[in-house]
Amino acid sequence: MTDSAKNFIIYKASAGSGKTYTLVKEYLKLVLAEPFKYRHILAVTFTNKAAYEMKIRIMASLKLFSGLGESNKAEDENESVRKKNAALINELCEYAGLDEKGLAARSENILHNILHNYSDFAVSTIDSFVQKIIRTFAYDLKISQNFEVELDSDRVLSEAVDVLISYAGTEPQITRMLIGFIEQKMADGFNWDISNDLKTFSRQLLKEDTQKYIRLFSNIQLADFSKAIAGASSRRVEADNKARKLAAGILKLFDDNNINPKSFFQGMRGIPGFFLKISERGLSGASPNSYCNSAVQEDIWYGKTQPENEKNKIDAIKDKIAEAYNAIILLIREFRDLVIIVKSLYPLSMLSQIEKETEALKNDGNLIFISDFYRKIHEQLINEPVPFIYQRAGEKYAHYFIDEFQDTSVLQFQNMLPLIENAMASGNKNLIVGDGKQAIYRWRDGEVMQFASLPLIYKKPALPHFDDIEKAISRNIIYYDEYSGGIHNLNYRSKTEIINFNNTLFQFLADEVLPDEKKKIYLDNLQKPKPGNDGGYVRLKFFEGGHDFVDNQLAEIFEIIKGLSSSNIPLKDIAIICRINRQAANIASYLLQQGVDVVSSESLLLGSCPKINFIVSILRYVNNPADELAAAFVINFLHNNYAAAYDLNGLIAKYQSAKTSYKGKYPLNEIFTVFNKEIDCVKISGTPLFDLAESLIRLFGFNDKPDPFIIYFLDAVSEFVSTKTPCLPDFIEWWDAKGSARSIVVPDQLDAVKIMTIHKAKGLEFPVVIYPFADEMVSSKGSNAWVENTYDYCPGIPAFPVTISAKALEGTSFFDYYEREHSLARLDMMNICYVALTRPEEQLYILTKKYKENGSSFGSLLKKYLMHHVLWTEGQDVYEFGQQAANTTKEKPTEKGQTVVPENIISSDWTGRMLIRHDSSLLWADNETGTSIGWGNIIHKILSEIKQADDTKRITARMITEGIISETDAEKITKYINQLMVNHHFKSFFEPGLSVLTEAEILTPANKVYRPDRIIFDREKNIVLDFKTGSKKEEHITQINNYGELLTEITGRPSEKYLVYLHEVLQIEKVNN
Repeated sequence: MTDSAKNFIIYKASAGSGKTYTLVKEYLKLVLAEPFKYRHILAVTFTNKAAYEMKIRIMASLKLFSGLGESNKAEDENESVRKKNAALINELCEYAGLDEKGLAARSENILHNILHNYSDFAVSTIDSFVQKIIRTFAYDLKISQNFEVELDSDRVLSEAVDVLISYAGTEPQITRMLIGFIEQKMADGFNWDISNDLKTFSRQLLKEDTQKYIRLFSNIQLADFSKAIAGASSRRVEADNKARKLAAGILKLFDDNNINPKSFFQGMRGIPGFFLKISERGLSGASPNSYCNSAVQEDIWYGKTQPENEKNKIDAIKDKIAEAYNAIILLIREFRDLVIIVKSLYPLSMLSQIEKETEALKNDGNLIFISDFYRKIHEQLINEPVPFIYQRAGEKYAHYFIDEFQDTSVLQFQNMLPLIENAMASGNKNLIVGDGKQAIYRWRDGEVMQFASLPLIYKKPALPHFDDIEKAISRNIIYYDEYSGGIHNLNYRSKTEIINFNNTLFQFLADEVLPDEKKKIYLDNLQKPKPGNDGGYVRLKFFEGGHDFVDNQLAEIFEIIKGLSSSNIPLKDIAIICRINRQAANIASYLLQQGVDVVSSESLLLGSCPKINFIVSILRYVNNPADELAAAFVINFLHNNYAAAYDLNGLIAKYQSAKTSYKGKYPLNEIFTVFNKEIDCVKISGTPLFDLAESLIRLFGFNDKPDPFIIYFLDAVSEFVSTKTPCLPDFIEWWDAKGSARSIVVPDQLDAVKIMTIHKAKGLEFPVVIYPFADEMVSSKGSNAWVENTYDYCPGIPAFPVTISAKALEGTSFFDYYEREHSLARLDMMNICYVALTRPEEQLYILTKKYKENGSSFGSLLKKYLMHHVLWTEGQDVYEFGQQAANTTKEKPTEKGQTVVPENIISSDWTGRMLIRHDSSLLWADNETGTSIGWGNIIHKILSEIKQADDTKRITARMITEGIISETDAEKITKYINQLMVNHHFKSFFEPGLSVLTEAEILTPANKVYRPDRIIFDREKNIVLDFKTGSKKEEHITQINNYGELLTEITGRPSEKYLVYLHEVLQIEKVNN
């Protein structure tokens, strides 16, 4: 088959070489040749940002070319478009058989059709495409048709873990497993609290490998895990006893032959010491040293100075010693394997249970995780070569374009293969674009080895139809890459010095860091600068470690920005790229303190705004007055932002004093009065959530000026109130989990330094890039590998996850898993650094830590790179490549809309103008008495809710907000109840410390419900009270006697009964049987 007939095109190219440009060009060629072809092309990528960029590029190109035919455009404007895009225009016209006018007319026609049939414009993330497939065929896939996609999978997993832990103490098998897990953790020196461990470990359920294996456990019970743990533990004891017995036998052999241990090579540090330790301590922690290995493997059993008779005695038994030694070495390996297996079985049993609880929660809520999409489709692929769910998609789409292929997972690609095979069989073009050096999503199942394996299918299922697909790919594949010379190796992004630096650095690192099978990802892919793109500047600076490392880097970043600003480089041209969010947040905070405007996901978080944190801290305190951290934040904020007669120490002292002297439960009220802010935490505790937030914003003047943080915060509160349970505890929980991580939106034209993580910077470019804290380490922390079970002592367990750790796996059968993972971790580190260092156009600043050259951190490797090129000088911390230049950046024209900024936030207190009463009886007066007929009911209601006398204020405040009573009513009610409390007998029923139930329902065997107003439980008796506001009736006595009899029957204690008549003169009557 000729190359022109092949239709599975692989385009591999480095950063800045125009991969997305190529994909867009191939898309345009197809649609310009056949205008309605856009309906039959599916272009997918990995992120929403990348999908959006692809759409914008396609539509911008069509708009640009359609303008060539506009007669009202100046000829020089059209000529500028022709000159800038000459090569692309010529290629598109040649492919589609058009001249320039035809290109303009067809571009306009296609753009019109796309805009009027936008749903047919199939450029999306692969997740979106698969979700459409799932939703269309939900019934056939046995999924509820009204399912919801749960994006917050962590929330569901966390809830599943909480459910599992709640079984402790009630479900014996779960309890035993939890206790075993806790004991294992404590034996390893870790904290006994396992909830966070389980929640972290449960995220493994979202990974494709775990999904593959965990489903094998659907019919495996906790009893099976217990049996496997017992079997492995028993085998471990057996191995230990065998080793002790062998060691004791060798020691006896020494005694029987009268051999002095000092006669052996290295004496007790060698063979004798090894056997002595095994006999006394067993296999736990046992490890032979080089002296033992020299004796057995190199036949060095004794020193040269030993007498001949001693040598002869050792020679006579050395074969027996070697045999026992080798047997113990095998037992050590088996023992270590068993330790790893037992350690994996406890969390595995919990993971199996968490998976079952998660599925139950998903079924109850009609939820489906994104990760479930691919598994469900793959299950269909396993059962039939061309699943019915793809038949409609196969009819609609004739071409498949995949961008950022290095980030796709195994299931994602394998699920696409039947569609691609169908397109290839029809002779239609398919395109895959990517760069293995930018594969940085392995933690989300991105699998770069799929790229390296083509035309072979990586991790191919052992099924005939996948063999057929692989053969079809092999027949139709054509490569365009830098390695084979199939494409140019120009870099359109960066200037010469940056390209040269990255070329030499990553060639060196690939040879230094990567194993042979992965070196081809980096080697022999040297890029060249675009003609005329000379210049560029790279600055590398090393910092000493220690306490000042972070502060020194922050200060250096600020100095770099000041220098760039003095060279007329605008702030918006500067990007600071970090490895983790915490670094980005620290930098944003520091620069803001220095007066530098920044834009970052962290600096734009609602949780980063001090005003909002202040409001939320008040809400926390209102919800829980014992929250000292919230109180401290409120006090500190007030001190820093409002004038008062006290300094900070004075405010703290006043608060501490109020805690002991203040009569209410909210001593912070005293601090608010210092700042002339009348806030009664008792009163506002019953205010609706949105009204409470708005009133606090208004009270502290945060609405005087337009603050986007405040506006977005109120929007977030409003959304929460309308979609969740609008209560304060739930809001605080939501705020900590999600709300504080919400971001405000700012205009792109804002002149501010951009701060982001490397993952967010992927696919972007900036004139200047600063890469601080460039000291990445090769890390496999938190990784797991699934091992299929072949051990007879763990029956019923199909596989188990091994935690990747060099120390734990050394000397076990599982060490190969560590080496494999460590190899991938080295590639991850390389790729992370590659993405960061290939973002700049003109200037690159790298700030790293000064390490020894024999380390594996990025800082060590940079030092080795400089030494390799004979550039390193001891004592020199700064290395420069190229010349630093003043601003040469040309402003890119942007269509700027007008940003409307409000003068203030309109907010007012409506509660004083409208009162909603829930009890209409309060609106009517008794004609005879002139008093409200609801008065008695209200007094009765309040007394039946009060636990102790101090509760009156809280309950009346709530009833005000509910519209049941007015503030005037509250004053009268409080005065009346205070008068009642003067009566010592009455007050004794409301003393602190009593065990009280109010309005508790009692259900009789005859299904009748009784509700006494107040029950007090004493050690020797029950006291029951019923409050009455009307005249005395005989039925009152009958009723309270019924209460007393029921309580005596339930508790076995006698009951005292009191009728309390709330007349003008209080009457308390004890009722006897």
